[in-house]
Amino acid sequence: MPRAAPKGAGRTTRALKGSSQRVTSNDSGRWQDMRRGGGRQNWPQNLRVLAVASEWHSGHGGLSTLNRQLCCALAALGVKVVCLVVQASAEDSRNAESLGVTLVQTTCSPGQTEREALIRKPRLPDGFSPDLIIGHGRVTGPAAQILIEDHFPSAKRLHLIHVAPDEIEWLKLDRTDDAGLRADRRTQIEVELARGAACVVAVGPRLYNRFLTELHPYNTTPLRFDPGFDNRNVNSRAAPPGSPWRVLVLGRLEDEHSKGLDLAAKAVGLAARRRGQNALPLELVVRGAPPDTSTVLYDKLRKWADYPALSIIVRPFTVDTENLDADVRRASLVLMPSRKEGFGLVGLEAIAAGTPVLVSSESGLGEMLLEILKPDQAGRTVVRMTGDDSRDGEEWGRAIEGMLRDRDAAFRRAVEMQASLANQRTWNSAMKGFLVTLHDALTVS
Repeated sequence: MPRAAPKGAGRTTRALKGSSQRVTSNDSGRWQDMRRGGGRQNWPQNLRVLAVASEWHSGHGGLSTLNRQLCCALAALGVKVVCLVVQASAEDSRNAESLGVTLVQTTCSPGQTEREALIRKPRLPDGFSPDLIIGHGRVTGPAAQILIEDHFPSAKRLHLIHVAPDEIEWLKLDRTDDAGLRADRRTQIEVELARGAACVVAVGPRLYNRFLTELHPYNTTPLRFDPGFDNRNVNSRAAPPGSPWRVLVLGRLEDEHSKGLDLAAKAVGLAARRRGQNALPLELVVRGAPPDTSTVLYDKLRKWADYPALSIIVRPFTVDTENLDADVRRASLVLMPSRKEGFGLVGLEAIAAGTPVLVSSESGLGEMLLEILKPDQAGRTVVRMTGDDSRDGEEWGRAIEGMLRDRDAAFRRAVEMQASLANQRTWNSAMKGFLVTLHDALTVS
């Protein structure tokens, strides 16, 4: 649990509706573009930021990805950024350094947990004392708070909210403890960490609106930060050659119910059956199985699909960006059928790649697309969820069938949609506004 909120915490921070883009570990060209963009700077020239994370690559999914994106974007705009991680390979360090970020590895004594290692005073570069320390949810938020209290008392803290426990804990059907108690405890951790922070950031509209309400009694207003869609390599995208046509679901899939894997399998099975024998076959590809679960998951998918002719491939979870990018580029369609999702960076990255995508309306990404896309574009991309599994499976099946009826047209529309979204959501504009807000928080006496 986090420590009590420090005296004076709980003030209102200015809300900002951010706009940003896709970031992966090999996006050095994009960050070089940001550096060349220049522009008037409204933040301290020597701002020093320490981001507290468990890793540099994306072994823990969206949290790690967003941390890396944020570090790279800050560095591209001239901020001195150090990222504290539990473990870093030589390749991780070289990659971060090429993007302007310094990785510092924790010192872990025998018997210490990773989170205990994160609260030890890190060996930072000479002359580096952080002005701002970033913590991510209940994963590294407590460590960020303790680092300030015990080692860097002059620093301010930014708390970044990635999930809504009151939504997702009820969908973790494999847990044996009480979901209500777990959700309440984890929500209270987020609230207490937010109350004591100089700045609170919620990713996307869904989390922003939920925590706008959650934090209201404490006079604390989160900053809304919308990840976005820039990708300068999309212009020439076309449907992949060959067959079968791949329909892809990817991410960390331990919580298969919350991620809607059963809905995806049922929907692809329905679409494949309705296409008939004369159409090119479909193949469901699921990337993200935990170790030693692929066979069990494969059997579940076959049962859920209820269509013996459907080809199914289950692949293990990987942090290899090149492999993940290749999966997305091989796909004719990417699905994000989550029953509840705080945001959904997997769907965002597929959109940024110019691949046709269907996303759940019960996600932050889905809500953002409904906000900013034209109604016809949003209607083709966001699948409305009702909570009725039978109806939702049918609706996803119709959406898949409709998207693939003219696959070439679907790819043309996907590229047009990506271009439209990238014009409205760029890292450059988002981060400049973000830094102005941070400057306000850092200069509050």
